[in-house]
Amino acid sequence: MNQQPIIELCCANIHSVVLANEFDADAIELCCDLDHGGLTPSHACIQKARSIFKKEMAVFFRPRNGNFVYDELEQELILRDIEWSIAEGIDTIVAGGLREDNSLDELFASKLRRLCNTKTLSFHRAIDCCIEPEIQIQRLIDLKFDRILSSGTATQAENGIQYLKTWHLKFGNQIEIMAAGGIDHTNAINILNETGLNRFHASLRKKNPSTISIMDLGEDELADSEKLKKLFKAFGRL
Repeated sequence: MNQQPIIELCCANIHSVVLANEFDADAIELCCDLDHGGLTPSHACIQKARSIFKKEMAVFFRPRNGNFVYDELEQELILRDIEWSIAEGIDTIVAGGLREDNSLDELFASKLRRLCNTKTLSFHRAIDCCIEPEIQIQRLIDLKFDRILSSGTATQAENGIQYLKTWHLKFGNQIEIMAAGGIDHTNAINILNETGLNRFHASLRKKNPSTISIMDLGEDELADSEKLKKLFKAFGRL
């Protein structure tokens, strides 16, 4: 391995940010509503997270549940949230959109690149929903995106190893591929060894007992300290 693997913790609430800071994670990605693929976190959460976590902080921008096909009004919301977040000092923007045929929305992608300027720009797991993903990856390279978050078109990264390996070999010197999707201490080393990737995105959510309520309030999305500890140990970090 060329360098120590980079661990990015997906933080869907402020307590997970505190946990990432305590474990000295290399990076975080801030979002909310992981049960539905993640949504843009609140401005207050972004501000507080930035005051707590001083290393690389990414923010995930998605204005609603559903697909990744955004109209002009939805794109405006994304761009405004990004502009505000950049002013608050975030390091990395995680965003993107697709057309109805599940190809890259290149016009929107170019708007993202212009707005983000020199900030790191990462395309999220919409790449795993794309038709002809290698063509879309090349387009992202042409548009000067810096990173792609992917499970290799599978539900879990460990099931998409072949694609992740192929993309890393083919595109890795032009754009960073970050493995995501069900990553924990039980599979991270195998993914590392098989793909050659060096950056790993994990949510490591704690399993909470269901609570009875007259409403479906969802589950707490706190990262599990024991799972995080095991992942760090697997990478020789503890």
